[in-house]
Amino acid sequence: MYSKTSSEYTWIIDPLDGTNNFASGLPIFCVSIALARNDEITLGAIYDATRGELFCAEKGSGAHLNDKRISVTKIDRLEDALLVTGFYYDRGEDMMENLERIKKFLVGGLLGVRRLGAAALDLAYVASGRASGFWEFILSPWISPQARS
Repeated sequence: MYSKTSSEYTWIIDPLDGTNNFASGLPIFCVSIALARNDEITLGAIYDATRGELFCAEKGSGAHLNDKRISVTKIDRLEDALLVTGFYYDRGEDMMENLERIKKFLVGGLLGVRRLGAAALDLAYVASGRASGFWEFILSPWISPQARS
């Protein structure tokens, strides 16, 4: 159960990002943890147990993958970009808008678009240069329903 405290620190934890992948036996899922101080994210970690990869970042200190410094891709042309996206569970208007964007990217020319199913890993892949960019509608930190009220 979630309860608010007077602490200036808040842990944000998604114990299983990529739940549908995990439940289906698809090995694209992770655990993600972030620490916020006064509503500002100061550090985060994403662990992909299937690959033994730990992505970590601390504000002002850069990002690392298993203790090796990482950085975003140097690709500067959309035609060379590999993008990742996600679909919100709503199959209505937001999904249609996302599909239209994918269509525009593919027609306009780029290396490709992938939908992996674990947004935290998508973002880690952008940070490490494995993907050139990411977008998803209605993406927010994992928060329990009690915390939203």
